[in-house]
Formats: sequence, C-alpha cells, structure tokens
Amino acid sequence: MSEPAARRFTAPAAAAVRVAVAEASGNEVFFVGRLAGGLVHEVEVRCRGNAEAVPALLAAAARGDVVIHNHPSGVLMPSAADLHLAGEFGDRSVGFYIVDGACARCYAVVEPFAAAAEPAPFDVAALLGQLAPGGALATAHDGYEDRPQQRAMAAAVCAALEGERLLAVEAGTGTGKSLAYLLPAAVWAKRTGERVVVSTHTIALQEQLVGKDLPLLARLGVDVEVALVKGRGNYLCLRKLRQATASGGESALFGEEHAGALRDVAAWAVGTRDGSLADLGTPPPDDVWAELRVESDDCGGVRCEHYAGCFYFKARRRAARADLLVVNHHLLLADLALRAEEDEYEASFVLPPYARIVVDEAHHLEDAATAHFGERASAAQVRRLCGRLRHVRNPGRGLLPLAAARLEQAAGALPPAEQAAARALAAQMREDLVAARAMTLERAEQLFADAGRAVEQAVAASAAGAGAGGAEGAARLRIGPGFDQSTLWLDELYPPLAELSRECAGLGALVARTAERAGAFVRDEGSPLASSLLDLAAVGRRLVAQAEISGRFLQPDDERCRWIETQPPAGAHPRQLSLCAAPVDVGPALAGALHDRFGTVIATSATLTVAGTFDHFLARSGLALVPAHRRTVLRVESPFDFARQALLGVPTDLLPPDHPRAEERLARLLVEAAAVTGGRMLVLFTAYAALRRVYALVADPLAARGVTVRRQGDESRARLLDRLRAGGRTVLLATDSFWEGVDVPGDALSCVVVARLPFRVPSEPIVAARLEALTRRGLDAFQEYALPEAALRLRQGFGRLIRSRRDRGAVILADPRVVDRRYGEIFLASLPPARRVVGPQAEVLAALREAVA
Repeated sequence: MSEPAARRFTAPAAAAVRVAVAEASGNEVFFVGRLAGGLVHEVEVRCRGNAEAVPALLAAAARGDVVIHNHPSGVLMPSAADLHLAGEFGDRSVGFYIVDGACARCYAVVEPFAAAAEPAPFDVAALLGQLAPGGALATAHDGYEDRPQQRAMAAAVCAALEGERLLAVEAGTGTGKSLAYLLPAAVWAKRTGERVVVSTHTIALQEQLVGKDLPLLARLGVDVEVALVKGRGNYLCLRKLRQATASGGESALFGEEHAGALRDVAAWAVGTRDGSLADLGTPPPDDVWAELRVESDDCGGVRCEHYAGCFYFKARRRAARADLLVVNHHLLLADLALRAEEDEYEASFVLPPYARIVVDEAHHLEDAATAHFGERASAAQVRRLCGRLRHVRNPGRGLLPLAAARLEQAAGALPPAEQAAARALAAQMREDLVAARAMTLERAEQLFADAGRAVEQAVAASAAGAGAGGAEGAARLRIGPGFDQSTLWLDELYPPLAELSRECAGLGALVARTAERAGAFVRDEGSPLASSLLDLAAVGRRLVAQAEISGRFLQPDDERCRWIETQPPAGAHPRQLSLCAAPVDVGPALAGALHDRFGTVIATSATLTVAGTFDHFLARSGLALVPAHRRTVLRVESPFDFARQALLGVPTDLLPPDHPRAEERLARLLVEAAAVTGGRMLVLFTAYAALRRVYALVADPLAARGVTVRRQGDESRARLLDRLRAGGRTVLLATDSFWEGVDVPGDALSCVVVARLPFRVPSEPIVAARLEALTRRGLDAFQEYALPEAALRLRQGFGRLIRSRRDRGAVILADPRVVDRRYGEIFLASLPPARRVVGPQAEVLAALREAVA
C-alpha cells in the first residue's frame, strides 16, 4: 500500500526527487537514496527513462540504501518488472521504493535494510553461556541436558567464523550439533549482515532444521530471519496449471487417466500455503507433477503474467530477505557451479549472495558433487520428450497439436498478409513436425535396442558381469581405459549412439526453430499461444541437450568415468538405456568453487573420521587441497555412555559372506537373535538380492515364534519405520537408505544386525574408476578409498542403535572378516567404545540376552 512520502523522505530529499522528475519531463528516473534516522535524506540520480543501467544501480547502492523510481502514471502498484528489480536489489540488501512524480506518495516494495556497520566483537563467552546449565537454553527447553561437547563445537564454529577458517568437525550422536552451529551462525549473520547458508543432504533434513531446531533460536532471544530454500521443481507453475486446466489445453500427459490428479492439484492450488510439493497432502503421480512444476528453461520470469503470484519467485523474495538460508547440497552445488562459471560471487544465481557456509551431513558431499557434476542421457527422457510433443496413445494430445490449434486460432486476429503464413506453419506443426517426431522416436527405439542388447551381452560374457552393483536385471558397462578401441565399442556401440545423438539434435533444433518462427505471430505474451510456444521451445532445447550429453559421452575423457546402464524390457515397459558420466575426482571442483572462495566453510557430520583421523574426508572433499593454515579439524565425542549402553557382538563361527551356505547360517542367527529380543530388530544388508533370499529363509520360522518380518520395498520407508517405532515383535530387513537417517529411540529397537561389511561393489563404474585413479598415482586404492568408505558406512549403521542416553541394546556384526582379516582392525577402531563380545554364536547370543534384558 502507498503512504505519504513524508514518512519515508526528508523534505529536501523529496524536493530533489521532484526537481529531477520535472527535468526528465515526467519520465522515469532512477535514484539511489541514503537513509538517516529511517528517512531518505539524500538522493542521487543514476539513470533516466528505463532500467537498462541496473548494473550501475547495483554498483552504486550499498546495504542500507534504497533504489527509488517514479511511476509517470501516478499509479504506485508495482509492475512485474518492478518486482523483478525488487528481487535483484533485495538480494543485495538494498531497499526499493516507488514514488509519484511529485514525491507525495511512496510504495515501499522492499523495506530498507539496516546499514552495514562495524560488527561488535563476538562475545563467545556469552554465547556459550546460553548453552550451559542455568543458561537460556536450559530455561527454554524442557528436555535440556548439559552437553559440554556441544559448547566445544560451538566455540570452534565461532573461531572459524571470526578467523575466516575452514573447519571440519565430527560431532558424535547426541552432541546437539545443529544448535552448536546454528546459534553462532545466526548471531554472526545478525551482527555482521553477512548471509549464512546452511546446507543439508535432503529436503527432509532441511525441514527438520526449520521446524525443530531453528525455533529454539527465538527462545534464546536471537531474532533471525530464516528461509527454507527448495529447487524450482518443488513448486507448482501457475502458467502450466492454467494451460492444463483450460478448455482443450491438456498437455501431453493429461489424458483421462490423470484427470482426477489434475483436479486435485487445481483444488489444492487455491489454498496452498507456499505452492510446494511438500504442502500437497497426497502427491500426484510423478509424470503429472513433471508437467506442472516450475522449470528453468520454460519459465517466463518477469514476462509471465503470473510472475507477481508465482510461488517460486515469492520464495526467492523471502530468501532475499533472510539472514539464514537452509538449502540442500544439490541446490548449493548448483549455485556454486554457476558462480564459478561466471566468476561472480556477489550476484544472485540459484541463491542470493552469501558469505559463510555450513555443510551438515558433510559425509555426503562427495557423492552429492559426483551426482551434480555428472550427466545422464536416457531412453526414458527421449521417450518422455517425444511423448510431450505428441501423446503416444492419443494423437490429438500433445504440445504440437495444441500449439498448432492455438496458432490457427490466433491467425484469425492477424492482418490478412500474415494469416496464410500462420496457418501454413500450423499445418507444418501438425504434419511435418509430427512426422519428424515419429521417425525420430522409431529410430531412437531401434538404436536403444541395438545398444542395449550389445551391452547386456558384453556384461553377461564378462568376468565382472554381475551387474556392476546395479539393480536386479540391470547391466552396467563401463567405458574404461582402452575400451574406445575395442571392437564392441567401434562396431556395436559407437555407431548407434552417434546416430542417436544426431537424431535428437536434429529433432530438437527443428522444434526450437518452429517455436521461434511461430513466436512472430504472438501479440500478447500472456496468451495461450505464447504459453504453448514456451513449452514447445523448452522441449526442443531439452532434446538438443540430450544430444549434447550423448556427444560428450562419445568422447574419451580421462577426468570422467563413463558407463552405460540398461534394463531389459519388462511387460509393457520398453528397454531402458542410459548414458552416464561423472567426474572421477570432485575434490578440485569443490576446492575451487567452495573452499577457496568463502572465508568460512564449516563441514560437519557424526561420521567424518576413520580410525580417529580426518584424512579420508579431507582428501575426498577437496579440503586437503587448501593450505593447511586455513583449515582445522575437531572431533567431539558423543555424550552417550556406549560402554554401558551398547554391546558389539561378533560371532566368529559364522561363514564368510561369499560362502555358498553363508546366508543359511545368517538366517539361523537372525531367528535365534529375534527370539532373544522379541523382535525389535533391524537387519542391514548391502544388496537387495541377499535381503530377499534371507527373508525367504526367516519369514516362516519367525512367524512361528510370533515375530513379524518386514522387508524394504513392501511398503514406503516412512511406513516401515512407523511400524518399527510402534514396537511389538517386529524385525525389519533393509538396505540402502536405512543405513542412516533411521531414528528409533527407546525399546522399539534393541538390536541392529549388520549382515556383512559394507564395501562398495568394486565393479561399480565410479568406484572402479576411483580405485584405478588412485593406483595410477602409486597409492594403495583399497587402503585409501575402499576401506575408509566401508568403515564410514559401518559407523552409520552402528549409529542406528543408540539415539538417546536411555537407549540400550546390541549391534551384531555378522561378518567374521572383521576379526579374520588385518583390515578388520580399522573397522573396529572406527566404532564407538561399546562393550565387545567376540566369540562363538552361543556366546554372543548370551551377551545379547543380558544386554536387552
């Protein structure tokens, strides 16, 4: 709402605005205003007539200033362009006002920020006192427990922020590490004006921080503005929803089978809080949401008629006002990649500018960077894009029929000289482009089939053809050193893949050119035709992008690991084939874009060390490439009394995991252990095939004893964990994600069984490439990579057991190699100091009975 300008300007400043506007004959003038006592007391003209000099405005305005411009019409409601500029300035902590020509009324689009000031000294003692017995946290939190380890970590975080150092800190379970970094980060942001980013591994962890941990700051008297930042794809696009629900506007995937889901989303959109997928109670099918979400390459931005109400851009404006940004690793890496590419660290990219970073769950940083900097072109994506152009089962649906219909409709309002050209182009969309799409898809399917069969035959014939760690039925073929010269590559793989790249590039370029040509007939950027062409051009660009990824895949590259994944046809599902590439070593990229560019980066997790040292984490995260004087490490032990609370049992009379009868012996152990614990057990596997075989061996014997066995895949992860937390006589067999992030405190979980040491499959392409790279450098790849990775994974599995000071129970490590092989010492030295029983199964079960009694 507008208000009298006298509330925002001193009289001399308002007079200066009036004079400058009059000299510009009432046209737009852009000023930078400086405040004193909350009022603009000085203005400086920076440009006239338009906002083309926005870079100059940004350069001239500092935190605490405001950018001011007049609306010649006298109507002070912000336009879409104003909101776009407001976001730009807000990202830089610069306010934004609109005034009329007489500077009598003012609309504050972005409130001014507090001017940057010399920060007061960091009162570390006072901050730590808030966490100490008798402090603010003890008063505010009913469940307060004194945690000296938390204060030690908080002190280290304060020192890293003030000393501009890089800190790696391992904080054992129960330390309260979230508050140990959030409190110093919030105080730092408020007193310095420097925005701090907190990055976690998943959106679920982001929401935990915002919903559970950050509210404590307010109760500690720290007034800090927080924004939970999600990627574009988490938000509903209002333009796409309007297009999908308009009469005749169904897009490629909205057939009758999805009509109900579309209606549900439309109803939800009316009252949603933030337009994000997390706010939608029952998520729609993935292919429906893929058609409705915000995406970068088909977003009109400030030109979109829905810009002012866009959920995604509202979220960006909230982020621009925040002191703390809570993001996930993928978003952080996407932002860092753009900043490194542009060599610009003060502008807005995926995130607004920030100065300090906390990376929580930092043990995932290497894998997150590998996924982010990797590339994938797939048969599924090509099929989906072709399906968007024209529906596979309903030829009347799709972007091409829709755009053609809208172009013909728009032609009626065009001058006579243009009508014929518009209708001819619409006919070309319906006929020539549809035919080109059909030919490309048909040819692509044949090429996928040819390449897929060659890969599957090669993997089946190879000694390492166990699937290279892929899902059951999948095949992974690594394009390793020298493979580019093999007959298989030159005769059977390279030719169809090269042709596939050309086919996708040709169709994509044709679609994009056609959309551009049709754009000449658009008279209204908010029209249905403009909307259809935006989507059509995006599909063309994505097809070209798939071709470019395929082209890069075909080129030898020692810095990247390349492999082909296939999944044979199954039922109605056609053959799946993906071309994958990922950097072998992400350390240099992380050092260059992250550690070298920011004064403080704090990396923390409950599992960073192996046998007490940070060497593996420093090497894999790029921190080892940073000068030693800039980095420091801290290991904070868990406050839990593991010697009293936990037992580690190692049955020495089990068989090694590769023995033909090892799973039978493991099954007997599980049945006996579950009888002792009355269920309440989590069994962690490293492969689903083994899990399934053991499940078949234990389900009936345990059912006969009144114990219910559940396995990963039968229900959602959340539902399985809810069943385990509910208590009762339940055993859960799981793999993959259940090794971490499982929090079942109390008596509901009394025993964790680790079926085998969690070594990564050495034939998995990225693992094999990293092992080979270390060997070429003259290093012991097993000691440097395979062993530390497995030790960290084992620590994560062990961590599922003890989640509070009241928990008690046992971890059974059912792999005798931990005592039979020399490397077992590394595993044991990496685990918490639980009481250990190493001996025959009967002895371990007796100790288990005592531990859970």
